[in-house]
Order: sequence, then C-alpha cells, then structure tokens
Amino acid sequence: MQIALDARNILNSRNGIGRTIFCFCDELQKRGIQLDYYWPENPGAISKPSAQVSDHVSHFSGRLGRIIWSQTALPHQINAARPDMFWGPAHRLPARLDPSIPCAVTIHDLVWAKYPQTMRWSGWLADRILAPHAMARANAIIAVSQSTRQDIIERYPHYERKIHVICPGVATLAGNPNETAAEFSNRPTGDFALFVGTLEPRKNLAGLLQALAGLKSKGLLTGKLRIVGGQGWRHASLEGMIRAHNLQDRVTAMGFVSDETLDSLYRQAHFLIMPSLYEGFGLPIIEANHYGIPVLTSNISSMPEAAGNAGLLVDPLDSDDIAKKWQSLWNDERLYADLAAKARLNAARFSWQESAARMETLFEQLIADTR
Repeated sequence: MQIALDARNILNSRNGIGRTIFCFCDELQKRGIQLDYYWPENPGAISKPSAQVSDHVSHFSGRLGRIIWSQTALPHQINAARPDMFWGPAHRLPARLDPSIPCAVTIHDLVWAKYPQTMRWSGWLADRILAPHAMARANAIIAVSQSTRQDIIERYPHYERKIHVICPGVATLAGNPNETAAEFSNRPTGDFALFVGTLEPRKNLAGLLQALAGLKSKGLLTGKLRIVGGQGWRHASLEGMIRAHNLQDRVTAMGFVSDETLDSLYRQAHFLIMPSLYEGFGLPIIEANHYGIPVLTSNISSMPEAAGNAGLLVDPLDSDDIAKKWQSLWNDERLYADLAAKARLNAARFSWQESAARMETLFEQLIADTR
C-alpha cells in the first residue's frame, strides 16, 4: 500500500498536531505501509519517523508559500505519481486532485468555527476556506476524538457517515518505555503543577494566573506552576503577565523544552493543569496520565473524553472554580490518590499501535472501494 501525504505539519513536530502526525507516520511505517512524504520546502535535518522514506521536495517557503504549493505543485505531483491514496493529516487536501485517487483528511479540531477569536486572521481564513473543501473532497474524514466528530456533525451533518474517530496514542518521550506502574507510582512528586501547550488565548493561561493570584492574595496558594510551551499568537508577554499578578515566586515560564526535559518534568510534577477553552483532543492529558499523575482540566469539548476518570474537571471561565480545585489536588490526599491510581489505566486506553491498525484498515477499505 502506497500512501502519499502532505508532510508540511511535520516541519513543526514540537506542537500537538505535528507530534500526532509524526507518531501516526512512525506506526504506519512499522506496519509496512509505504509513505511518500511531500514537502513544500526542504525539511533539512528535521527528525522524521524513518530514514527509509520517499521524499518529494518543492521550494515554497513561508505560510503563503505553503498554501500556494498545496493547491498548485502538490496536486500536479500527486496526479503524476498515482499513489494508492492520498492522506491530508491536518485539515487540508489539494485542489484539482484526480477524482480517481481516494483521499482521507484528518480533522484535529474546529477552532476556526468554535473559537475563531483565538486564531490568527490568516490561519482562520485558510481553515475557513480549505478545511470545508477538504472534508467535501475526502472519501473519509478522520476525527481525533468523539468531541471533534460531534463538532463536525453539528456544522456539516451530511458528512456523518464518512467520519471515523481514530484517537492519538501516548508517545514515549524519553527514558524507559517499559517502566511498570509500580515504578511510576513509587516516585515522589515535586512541589509544582505542570502546564504544557502553546501560549495562545485558547489555552486560558490568563484565567489560570488570575485564579492563582486570587489564592495568593488571600494567603491560600499551595504549590507552584511551571509552564512549558512556545509563544503563540495574540498572547501578551507571559513574563509580564506573571509580574502583573505578583506570581514571580510561584510561576516559572520555561518556553520550549526538549523531550528529555519534558519527560523529567512529567516525572516530577504533582499534576498537569490544562484549563483550555477548547481542545480537539488534548494530548498532554494522556501524556501526564501515562506518568501516573492526575490532571486538572476543563469540563468542555474533548477534555473530559481524554481525561476519563483520572481528571478533575473545572469550568474554565470560572477562576474561583479553577482556584478551588487547584487547592483540592494539593490538599485532599484521598482525592489525589484516587485520581492518580486511575491515571495509568486511563492513558492505556490510547495506543498508537491500535490507532495505526485502525488507520491501516480504513486506508485499505478506501482503496478497495475505488478499484
């Protein structure tokens, strides 16, 4: 089976979508599927799932260049190559693709429809135009969660029959992937909670810092916070926000970190906090659970689905609720122990091997249906 794919998002494999695509490709290749990577520009020394891949490199740099490439050079290359099928792993399919070539598109979220105010104008416009085109052209739509599936159906009910839910799995960041649950549970936790994600309005860091500042002003704040993630769009200086809330002694902004450092942080953290306004899936939730730590996350969109019974849910728009439950995970030993005991079991629900097997089955069916 020869699958051509739009590889542009792997160029940013440090964010959630990029990491998800990278891991899917890795597992599909382990299953013997031939993946042909189509790049808008030279990927350089970027890490790829396998050195044994077929690369097709064009010369279109920048955000606008990638859009032009995907609608001009890319379909020309695919039509000439005649792969068994084409996969758009993130919201896009090329225009003018030969209708005889079956296509699948993965939809990670509908931020552009649900929370457009949290996106760059250019990104919102591109998603607003190109994602609906991709879903219309696709023989199958892959949603990364039941929540994302429902978001698609609410807006495009006529696509319901071709939507397939295939969730991400838990990736091994570093260290020993075969550590037992006992080895995880016996390690001491640190004096901090961990936030992992791109710094952008949708992640609700402003609401989180407001909640912590309110606790500190009353002399009630327990624990510290470490924030991991790169600067996103329309987000004030994080250091400035921390100073404005007088939280310099409690909150540390770490920026991007290596997988080895992130692995170490997950091992030491008391819990993960993710009070987002919207997520298509919420990969850090199951990453944290894999390390045996509970999560404090939002009660909306996909986050309850990912957290299962190993998370404490909050109203992300209610800073008092965030503050109250932050304190609960520090001070209520019974609650913490109960959630921590369920964490590894919850993470085990999400397997890259099982997800890749389901993806392979879907691809085989799409190819068979067009022959």
